[in-house]
Amino acid sequence: MIEVQNDLDLAEWCESIRQLLREMEKQDFPFPLSSNILHEPTGDVVILDELLVLYGLPAILKSFYLHCGGVNMHNVWNGYWVFGFEEIAHRVRQGEVRRIKGIIEADVLVFGCNGGGGRFAIVTDGSGSVLYLPSGGDVHSSIWHTDSPFNAPEQLSSNFGGFLKRLHNDLEAFVRGDSTWQYMNSR
Repeated sequence: MIEVQNDLDLAEWCESIRQLLREMEKQDFPFPLSSNILHEPTGDVVILDELLVLYGLPAILKSFYLHCGGVNMHNVWNGYWVFGFEEIAHRVRQGEVRRIKGIIEADVLVFGCNGGGGRFAIVTDGSGSVLYLPSGGDVHSSIWHTDSPFNAPEQLSSNFGGFLKRLHNDLEAFVRGDSTWQYMNSR
C-alpha cells in the first residue's frame, strides 16, 4: 500500500498500477472484465501547458500526464476514470462543471468520474484539494450546486498526489479482495 502522507514518485505509481492491473486480469471473476488500463502519455503538451496556466493547476498534474494519459478502471469498485488532458479540455469547452456552489463554494476543474455519475474535481484556487462531487448536485451553466448535506462535496485529498495514492490503494484492496475496504466516495 502506498502511504498517503509520503511524496509521490509518479514513475513508481504508474508501474505499481500496471502491475496491479496485470494481477487483476489473472483473477477469476464471475463476470467478464472490461478494459482496465493505465493509458500511455499522448497528446499535445501545449494544450496541457495552457490548461495548467489557465486554471492555475499544480505542477504534479503536468508530471502525471507526462507519465500517463489517464486511467480507466471500469471494474474497480463502481469504476474510476481519470481523463486524459485533451478530454478535460474538450469537456471544459462543452460546458463541464467549473464552479461549485452551496455548502462549499470553489472554482474547480473536473478531471475524472466514477461509475455512479460522480465527478472528481481539483480546486483551482491554489489549494489544489481534490473533491468528489456526487451525482445528486444540480448543474446549470457549468455550475454544480447543492444545499443538501446528503449530496455535499466530499474532500478526498488535500492534493492531487494524495488522490492518486488513494486511487492506488483502492485498486490494491480490490485486487486483494478486501471486503472491509472503505473505497473513495463510498457513502
